[in-house]
Order: sequence, then C-alpha cells, then structure tokens
Amino acid sequence: MLRDTYKELPRFVELMAEVGVDEVRLSNLSYVPHPDFWNYKIYAKMFEPEPADVLKAVEEAKEVAKKWGIKLTQGRFSPWEQPECPEVPTKTLFISVNGDVYPCVYLSLAGFPRCFEGKCHKIPALFFGNARSEKLCDIVKKRAYVEFVQKFEMRKRADLFLPDPPEVCKKCYRLYWI
Repeated sequence: MLRDTYKELPRFVELMAEVGVDEVRLSNLSYVPHPDFWNYKIYAKMFEPEPADVLKAVEEAKEVAKKWGIKLTQGRFSPWEQPECPEVPTKTLFISVNGDVYPCVYLSLAGFPRCFEGKCHKIPALFFGNARSEKLCDIVKKRAYVEFVQKFEMRKRADLFLPDPPEVCKKCYRLYWI
C-alpha cells in the first residue's frame, strides 16, 4: 500500500473478488531504499498513532471482503517492536539465485541503503554460505547462523524486556511488523 493508492483498497478487494481471489494480504512499503520514498509510506513514525485515514480505508476494504467472503489481512500501521519479524528467521531462509543463503530477503540487499525513522544506513549483507557449494544442513549448523537464530529464540522466550535483536535487524521495519 502506498500513499497514493491506499484509498483504492475497497475497490481493489472488490476487483479481486470478481476475478476469483479468496485472500488479500495488504502490505506496506517496509523497505525504504531512499529518503524520497518517505512520501509513499502510509504508516506512522515510531510511537505515533496509526493514521486515521488509512485505517478508515482498511475498514472499508474489510467490509467489502466480508461481503464477498474474502479473507483480508494486514500488518501494522505504526511500528511496534516484536520478538521476531514476519519473515520468521528462526524457521525460514532466503536462497538467492546464485545460491547464497540469507536469513531473509532484506539482508541480501548489500550495498543498498535502508532508511529507518528518517535516517538512511548501508546495511551489510548477512549470508551464511552458498547452497551450491555446501550442504544446507551444514550451513544451518554454522556458528554465525546458530547465533543469529538464538537471538530471536531468546527474544521469543523473554517475559518483560526483549533482548537485543541481531544488529542488522535493528533498523528494519519488518521487526516492527510494518
């Protein structure tokens, strides 16, 4: 969903129903590669209330979905830190076309900036090996991979205060369920 398209959500859901779609998942612009993209995002800054105009359009889309019997899901519209992001790095991997194994697609974007809360940073790629030259079962036993996953496992078990996530995940909107 983008700033110039979110108002079309109810009609979009109706159009999807007309072509036989049974589920619609609304997603945000969660990877912001350049400050110019800030104008396109529809979610609030950290600790600000969710944008009322966007919530209204989503509610209207939910009514359309209910009418047509379509399942409609969406993420958050205000960042809120979670124990683990929806990419579920404790259970999934991303393998690039050249075989490099990453904890998620966003960490395969080496050299591209990631903008978070108004500041842009270059995030290093984080890969654990190459599936073309190593067995996947050996890659997931590597110390770096095990330590990465353990940080999220510790966060999922935490009661009150979340331990720090891996450094490369701290400035990723997916950890905040955007």
